[in-house]
Amino acid sequence: MKNALSRIADVVVGGLGFALVVWPVRLRRRVAGPSGRGPAFSRALLGVVVLLLYYWCVLEVVTRGVRLAQGRSVSPSWHHVDDRWLYAFHPFRAVEMRPGAVVRWGTAGFRPVSHEEYHINEHGGRGPALDARDSGRPRIICMGGSTTFGTSIQEKDTWPARLADLAPEWSVMNAGVSGYTSQHILAFAQGSLLGLGPDLLIVYTGRNDMHANESFHRSRFRSDYAHMHGVRIEPEGLHKWLLRNSWLAHFVARWQRDIRSGLGRVMRRRGPAITTMGPRGRAAFRRNVEDLLALAARRGVKVLLVSEAPGYLPLELPDGRPNPHLPHLARDAPGVAPEVYAAGLKSYADELRGTGAPFVDLAREFPRDPSLFIDSIHLNGRGGAEIARRILPVARELLED
Repeated sequence: MKNALSRIADVVVGGLGFALVVWPVRLRRRVAGPSGRGPAFSRALLGVVVLLLYYWCVLEVVTRGVRLAQGRSVSPSWHHVDDRWLYAFHPFRAVEMRPGAVVRWGTAGFRPVSHEEYHINEHGGRGPALDARDSGRPRIICMGGSTTFGTSIQEKDTWPARLADLAPEWSVMNAGVSGYTSQHILAFAQGSLLGLGPDLLIVYTGRNDMHANESFHRSRFRSDYAHMHGVRIEPEGLHKWLLRNSWLAHFVARWQRDIRSGLGRVMRRRGPAITTMGPRGRAAFRRNVEDLLALAARRGVKVLLVSEAPGYLPLELPDGRPNPHLPHLARDAPGVAPEVYAAGLKSYADELRGTGAPFVDLAREFPRDPSLFIDSIHLNGRGGAEIARRILPVARELLED
């Protein structure tokens, strides 16, 4: 009996599928009319429009039916398609995180993390804001790019959150923004964060500037790094409605993102292999950091500089297997040998050291343990805890000085 019902169901489903494919051809002919009715081009165009609308509706119905049968949400997870609900255009920093935004399940390019949300506070940072100035607690702002922000990990696992756990007597705010270079950090501090009157800025930076370097990207170098961000404006009207309600719009948006990302990697592979990092990028980086230090000194704010740690070293694990993060490094920095990339991180660390400011050199001193990283760049919870542990004594000494 069960087999018979299964065969009947197969026949019904097959018949419906055949009807869905064949019927619109008859519908197109009915709409377009006989060959003698109107110009041939107009009739053909009308028939194509009818077919496109029909198959669009079929795709929406089938997709929702499949997801309903799987017990999943039938509405497109539009916050996966684009990160425009997390970011807003900014005239000096290209983008900023929207104060008060809450984005679930990550954004474009981020790995989904179960039950994860990104909460943006009123100052444009992730997680809790700083205490009031009269709270009596030392107030620390942590700045940087995606590794500070905490790409793909929960808020409690970011290194600023781990630092707050180690020093509960401090008020710590995570002001990392994915993709931010030293120029963006300088503009963020000058325009917003220094006005909050923190006691200490901890700046974890270097890698994004290296990616913006003219030798690395093989593009015309601009010291403001404006080419690192497109102008992202939240969609409105019909565009926004489609992204929220149409699976076809959802798929197209994801394909566009993947195609743009793929083309970018292909373009960066052109030309000879990169053997060194260009001096102009390092000079701009050094100038931005020194400007930040000068601004902070005028405001009476102390600054601790921290170089970025690599997740792809060692290249080979103790058991002889290659480091699992090497493929990510090859995608992230196509055409750049791992030893050249490692030397680049150290050269940017040397620029930080050369400013004479308090400094923690994670580019050289961080444990060469791939298990502390999600990929060749981003830290997991254990990696965040290790960074916080290494920063804590230097930060404590600065605050007590």
